[in-house]
Amino acid sequence: MQTDAKIRSARKLLKQGTPPREVAATLGVSVPTLYRWVPATDATDRGTKEVVSAGWCRRLRKR
Repeated sequence: MQTDAKIRSARKLLKQGTPPREVAATLGVSVPTLYRWVPATDATDRGTKEVVSAGWCRRLRKR
């Protein structure tokens, strides 16, 4: 279930440098769900560090 609190937690953890896979596991969601909640462009639009590197995106698409 998607909640505003989980999305806020995801953004906070990612800004702190927590790996996306770990954030997803902590919140009980899949990595693709995490990226739907917090897309890389969303993070960079707010001036925070980029959440997803180009390499991460390529590896995710190969699954």
